[in-house]
Amino acid sequence: MAQKLSNYDISQIIDEFADDSSSEIDNNVDNDDFELDDDEPEFTNLLPVPFDINEHEIEIADNNEVLAVPLDPPVENIIEVVNDASNWGFESSDDENELFQNILPAANITGQLNNDRLNIIPPENWLPRNTKPHPHAFTGTPHITNSINSNSNELDCFKIFFSDSLIKLIKKETNRYAFTTIKSLKRRNLLKKKSVWHKWKPVTLSELKNFFSIIVHMGLVEKPHIKDYWSTNPILYTPFASSLMKRDRFTSIFSMLHISNNSKYVSKGQPGYDSLFKIRSYVDFINTQMSKSYYPDQNITVDEGVCPFRGRINFRVYMKNKPEKYGMKLYVASDPLTGYTLKFEIYSGKGQLDNSITSLYERLLCDYFEKGHTIYMDRFYTSPLILKFLWEKKQMA
Repeated sequence: MAQKLSNYDISQIIDEFADDSSSEIDNNVDNDDFELDDDEPEFTNLLPVPFDINEHEIEIADNNEVLAVPLDPPVENIIEVVNDASNWGFESSDDENELFQNILPAANITGQLNNDRLNIIPPENWLPRNTKPHPHAFTGTPHITNSINSNSNELDCFKIFFSDSLIKLIKKETNRYAFTTIKSLKRRNLLKKKSVWHKWKPVTLSELKNFFSIIVHMGLVEKPHIKDYWSTNPILYTPFASSLMKRDRFTSIFSMLHISNNSKYVSKGQPGYDSLFKIRSYVDFINTQMSKSYYPDQNITVDEGVCPFRGRINFRVYMKNKPEKYGMKLYVASDPLTGYTLKFEIYSGKGQLDNSITSLYERLLCDYFEKGHTIYMDRFYTSPLILKFLWEKKQMA
């Protein structure tokens, strides 16, 4: 005989189904090992660690350089950086306010989260009437931003999502991180005599533009190892990277690259903690730019995808039905006519955001409510409650 489920059982099933949606957290974190020739300068992956770690327990690399330095040093150890900020290239500029004046609100939420999925949904009153609702009229106007026209080239489009103001921010935070890291290593006497960090110079705007040009080139021309882009072997040789920057300088910038100020980091478990803190400013920036640059036609698709990633994060997922099975799960609103991404959100684990479907739709589609769009989704994001929510926002599905 079938057993009737309790309200608690139903809420648990809804929670698990809506939150996971065919994915699971992947706990098998692979650490890539990079080999360096004995006669080459030595580099380290400088990754953040909590400051409450014992100084003698900091992980040491095989080449005897520290892998990471604390994010927030004690007050008594803070070095006066008024003059250093100018010398090291991380002084404040007028472009910062301009860059984020129309930015989306920070995605992390302070205080207790209110997860709608844990609340029991009251039963709907179904009536035996054969009625058909009148569809909402589509009132939006599909268009491309005025900054792009028929004379625009690929670089013009790229600058929309990677503006000069953003590059200035990366320059500032990269130099700030290099300054605090190298000073900390010197203070602990952990720099070897041959370390490249003794010769570090503040990165410039032109260097960063060359650096990201090489990154784009690496996406177009794939090679087994980074050092192969500077190889003189006739089989591997391509002159592009070596014509812009020396390999050692590229690797140094790559190790220090930053877009956030570590002094503003909030520890896990504290109000305001954001597991995407390191990239939050760029995620919010690019979402704003995507929404401003293009307005879609009537149809909008909401789905999930995977950004391939095998690095060290605690919210990496495994999705067996996706072409790329390991990585970060994304919730994406896109234009099915062009494939253009309108807005995306990175799933960063339970407890970071209200992951109920209605809240997700509220965040992804807020720019398109009240305009008669038709939303297409798969079965993981469909329910009478969702359809009612969209209908009240003058959306069809």
